[in-house]
Amino acid sequence: MLGKLKTNNYLHRILIREQMTPSNGFELLYTKGLEPMLNTLDSLVAHIMHQDSATIEVKARTHALLGSIIVFSVQQSTISQRIPFLGEDVDTNMEIIIRTILENTEYVLQELSRQRK
Repeated sequence: MLGKLKTNNYLHRILIREQMTPSNGFELLYTKGLEPMLNTLDSLVAHIMHQDSATIEVKARTHALLGSIIVFSVQQSTISQRIPFLGEDVDTNMEIIIRTILENTEYVLQELSRQRK
């Protein structure tokens, strides 16, 4: 998903648009794409949290973590204004953004795991 943030921003745009204003194709997008991905992420988060993947807490945490990735797609104009050098060396700067997302995710998951022990 993070790799797609670098190269296929159109995918994020479609997902965001379908979330905000579902078309007739949303059900297909959900059952064939989003649901399997979300179930996999729920399982990983549940394992770290030592909880069942069906709990609301696990599902909410999964969506919160996904939100930190999605925000970079949604806020591209804002980010470009705040970080004007972003366009200068796209690969290096995208690596900084991806590293930041991964570090934040790792921190949250480590803290959840520590709390559940």
